[in-house]
Amino acid sequence: MSDKLVTIISGAYNVAQYLEKGLGCILNQSYRNLEIILINDGSTDHTADLCDQLQASDARIRVIHQHNQGIAAVKHLGLSQAKGEYVWFYDVDDECSTQLIEKCVNWMEELAVDLVIFGFTVKVNSTNLSESIRYREQLIESNEILKSAYHELFIDARHGNGFNWNKFYRKSFLDAQHCQFLSGINLQEDETFNIQLYPHLERCYISSDCLYEYIFYRNGNSGGRYIPTRFHITKTVHAKQIEFAKKWGIYNQLFINATEERFLRGIFAIIINNVFHSDNKSSLRIKLQSIKAILADENVVHCIQQNRIMPKSRHEQFASSLFAHRHILLIYLYSITIRKIRAMKTR
Repeated sequence: MSDKLVTIISGAYNVAQYLEKGLGCILNQSYRNLEIILINDGSTDHTADLCDQLQASDARIRVIHQHNQGIAAVKHLGLSQAKGEYVWFYDVDDECSTQLIEKCVNWMEELAVDLVIFGFTVKVNSTNLSESIRYREQLIESNEILKSAYHELFIDARHGNGFNWNKFYRKSFLDAQHCQFLSGINLQEDETFNIQLYPHLERCYISSDCLYEYIFYRNGNSGGRYIPTRFHITKTVHAKQIEFAKKWGIYNQLFINATEERFLRGIFAIIINNVFHSDNKSSLRIKLQSIKAILADENVVHCIQQNRIMPKSRHEQFASSLFAHRHILLIYLYSITIRKIRAMKTR
């Protein structure tokens, strides 16, 4: 078995209730030569104290405390501090197989690849319902093959495939490509990071194994939190995706349709979930003005005019009609209704 150092980077922001359990599956990995960089990102609960206690209990853990800067800054700092030959990013409110690191190191060594991608399970915390996502196993040995497989692997992939946590990286490859996390992009920061790699990646291995469990918390994950800059971030990420596709030569109609549909779904989620989030203390007038400004944005207008979204239900058909015709007050009433229905379902 290889004994090369593996760096695991984890951010910790107000995760006291998950931290010890979440880090347990890391400390119990069958592969032992680990550097665990645990970054407390200005937590306001007792996460900081727990981080220090964990550091005192295991010499492999190195804790860094900083003022709250968001997940992109956390990952950027962790990567700059990493000493391992391999790097993996782990979310401490999730769980993983205790064989994950050992398997990934073996694949890296035996197949001489710069990236490993593996499957995962999505679990809804409130219901315990779960779904396993398994990829078709393949060894990719050229950038052209990766490019031809991109749509299957990343566009059509159920639940997406932009994550850091289901990817295992060779640190020297990341360094050679000068890959960075974009400052202030604290949503889909992993996707904007990964798309920097693909135009340069010649060898990677896609495993059919499910090694990670992503746990969806209705109010805990970034998707459920109120983020004032969410619209700006969504626009920035979309622009980076287009820039990447043009650079790599995959900017075709199939890609355009898929990315614009995803962009529009993101906009719908912003209006329904973010603008009217309980943590948004703006007045109703300001909220309605923000909806009007979002729907007047030229990128949003273009996507709506091109019908880049295919509604999956009657609810989505109704919502799409409201957005297309910019019925601001009806959108407001619709959003309130949806949030009340969701609240009733979780009781």
